Amino acid sequence: MQSQCPSCGNTIVYRSELSAYVVCSACQTLVARKDMGLVAVGKVAALQADGSLVKLGTQGTFEGKSFQVVGRIQMILGKPDRPDAVWNEWYALFSNGAGGWLGEHLGEYFVSFVRSGEGAPGPGQLQLGQMLGLDKQRAVVTSLSRGTALTFEGELPFVMDTSYEAVFADLSTSTGAAATLDFSEDVPLLFEGRWCRFEELKFQGLRTGDEEAEGGPTLSAVNLKTLKCPTCGAPHELKAGGLSQTLVCQYCDSAMDLNSDATFRDVLNFQQSMGKVPAKVPLGSTGKLPGQDAPFTCIGFLARACVVEGIRYKWGEYLLYEPTQGYQWLTETNGHWSLLRPLHKVPVNGQGMPTGHPPNSQLTLDGKNFKHFQTTYASVDYVAGEFYWRVRAGEGAQVVDYVCPPEVLSADCGEGELNWSSGRYVSGSQVWKAFGLKGSPPEARGVANNQPNPYYAASSRRWLTYLAFVVLAFLYLVVRAATQAKPAFTQQYSYKDYQPDRAQLANVTIPPGRHNLYVSVQSSSLEQRWGYFLISLIDEKNQQARDTAVTLYQERGSDSDGPWSESVLDAGAHLSGVPGGDYLLRIEPQSNVTGRTDPEGPGTANPVPNTIFAYTVTVQQDLPQWGYFWMLVMLGQLPPLYSLWRASSFETTRWSESDHAPGSDE
Repeated sequence: MQSQCPSCGNTIVYRSELSAYVVCSACQTLVARKDMGLVAVGKVAALQADGSLVKLGTQGTFEGKSFQVVGRIQMILGKPDRPDAVWNEWYALFSNGAGGWLGEHLGEYFVSFVRSGEGAPGPGQLQLGQMLGLDKQRAVVTSLSRGTALTFEGELPFVMDTSYEAVFADLSTSTGAAATLDFSEDVPLLFEGRWCRFEELKFQGLRTGDEEAEGGPTLSAVNLKTLKCPTCGAPHELKAGGLSQTLVCQYCDSAMDLNSDATFRDVLNFQQSMGKVPAKVPLGSTGKLPGQDAPFTCIGFLARACVVEGIRYKWGEYLLYEPTQGYQWLTETNGHWSLLRPLHKVPVNGQGMPTGHPPNSQLTLDGKNFKHFQTTYASVDYVAGEFYWRVRAGEGAQVVDYVCPPEVLSADCGEGELNWSSGRYVSGSQVWKAFGLKGSPPEARGVANNQPNPYYAASSRRWLTYLAFVVLAFLYLVVRAATQAKPAFTQQYSYKDYQPDRAQLANVTIPPGRHNLYVSVQSSSLEQRWGYFLISLIDEKNQQARDTAVTLYQERGSDSDGPWSESVLDAGAHLSGVPGGDYLLRIEPQSNVTGRTDPEGPGTANPVPNTIFAYTVTVQQDLPQWGYFWMLVMLGQLPPLYSLWRASSFETTRWSESDHAPGSDE
């Protein structure tokens, strides 16, 4: 529907039959639609330039439904004259006829649809971390804030004025669904939806760099691309446009309020508690780190610290910005780096419920278990660059870290906000390469809370290599025993009574090369006897002998427990590295029943020797030596066991810096 603005006569187009109000783009008059007629309600304030890429007419897609932006409410957090942040609520019409909202804050987007929040607790009954029911699932209060309508444009489904002020409660779930409670009316409004990435919404018709941003005629830093520090005159280029609230000069440490019309007179000299801290990544540097979809620009630097048991621990945090991706943080502690991004869902606790107040226990996110590492109070020592909130030296928050190396979960619990972020360890060399920094990164000291344990991978590789080698060696020995063991000699002998010399001699030929021989003795007739066999293998060429011995026995008896028996009827010994050639095998047996060894004896002048027991001597060549195999099995465990020990030592060092250090009470 088209009509004429009752104030200036400009053509006004209503894109939706649901729209009750529209702001004339020519004269900024708020026009109400009544009985198909238009009534001028009043003027609206000029829009605050905020660097948004979205504009009236921008189109996109959400969950298979297309939409078009037709209106906007511009909100501010904090005091109207000194806002802490600016955000937009874009009113959109969807292809199914529904009206929804596209919330834009810090380069991220929240698509939601409104319904009654009847039955919700009042704003005075809510607190951070509190759990509420949200459409058959549990949600956690992650933000409590007060906002004021700054201005609005386009078509809106309800009347708006700049006296609009409300308390808001943001709710997050473990599934990614989210909601906002708006307490501007007697019955609160509930905006339900979820956060989306820029590329997911498939925007078309965005604001380009050539288009002039909205904004009134006032002289404010948000309208500028560059400015000079009013204290020292150093030039600065604003990278995040109207999203930035504070700029801290990196040369003289003066702070400029970018949301004040008197920006150039509003200079706050921060009392930087630790003096100037150099940034390892220069402000203005641009780079693409692993896991990032586009190059980010480093626009701000914080030096933070905490005190644990009287010791002050310091680290640096770099604010990275990309227009379509929003903000990310690059942190550095003792040469260890991690890349973190905002998390719009909360992890679950041990009971499977969304996490409210961060506990000192284990949490789960996306199927991964994160162990609590440390809870501490972190304060800001030094700031430089531009930031999306009114940052100041000395401000602090409770920080709770959970680790599942190389990943980390971090909860930042400040005034009115519970912010979760997830990150991953990156090496100093990756940071230096991404940002094109000169020289080499500082050497990493100690062990970071989410640093990957390098010895786990080495230990795993060594165990796999060891097991593969053992299996192959076992199969080789089995196959060799079945196919290559050859008997070089076998002969049966008798141990007889009345034998002056019981030694046995035999010729054995070993083929060329060096061989492992196994000389064994077997007997099945050692009844209540033992036999000791001294065996010598004598090289006929040089008369060198290789000696070994074998003992066999068989005993039976009975006692109070009943009959018993013990026996060894087959035994042998290995001879290693025997060269090929002709050998004389000498076997000299002994036994505990020796008999007479001379022909003179009672009752007969010519006794007949009697066989006391029989035995068989066997010489086998190339028989696998299983003793060496088992020795290899034992010694082969040393490298992986060493890696496992190093991995354990690494973890001990890691957790010695946590709230759960070995020997602590926690």
